[in-house]
Amino acid sequence: MKKRAVPDFRTEPIAALLDLQTETRLEGFRFEKQTCSTSLYGRRIFECEFRNVEFREGMPGTEFVDVIFDHCDFSNLHMEESSFRRCEFRSCRLVGAKLEHSGMRDVLLDHCLASYVNLSASSWQTGEWRQCVMKEGYFTEMVQKNLSVHDCDFTGAEWHHTAMTGMDLSDSMLNGCAFTAEDLRGLTVNSQQAAHLAALLGLKIKD
Repeated sequence: MKKRAVPDFRTEPIAALLDLQTETRLEGFRFEKQTCSTSLYGRRIFECEFRNVEFREGMPGTEFVDVIFDHCDFSNLHMEESSFRRCEFRSCRLVGAKLEHSGMRDVLLDHCLASYVNLSASSWQTGEWRQCVMKEGYFTEMVQKNLSVHDCDFTGAEWHHTAMTGMDLSDSMLNGCAFTAEDLRGLTVNSQQAAHLAALLGLKIKD
């Protein structure tokens, strides 16, 4: 599997999120322990780092390149049709975040709490999900290539019409997930998961 590209940059001293109210393009800043009450609609943000930042307004149609989010809160935020390249979400809250139709390239989700996240019709290329809780998430009509998944909890998630070729979910929780049968081709699972998926497909397995 192709290796994910990672952000590599240096930031300036800590900046104030008030700068986001007037600037349409922001590059090379670090933000810590602040609350963002400004909509980031249409902003272009490059080589920035956000630590312990709570986002309260939406960011649809926003472009992020070489950006690190560390312990940030995006709960129930509208982030549709945004673009993320070489970005990392580390221990972030994405509960109920709406990311439909967003483009993700070389993006990492690491130890994120993302129950009810909506990634429907999003595109993932060379992404990585590590130990994330994504219970009852929506992954319908998602497009993925080289998406690496490790030890995530997808309990009750919906995966309808998402081709899963090349994905390995063998160390993740899939209890109660809903799949479209034809999209399971090329998916790697463990023996217990295989028995569960067989039942969903109406197959009967004899011992």
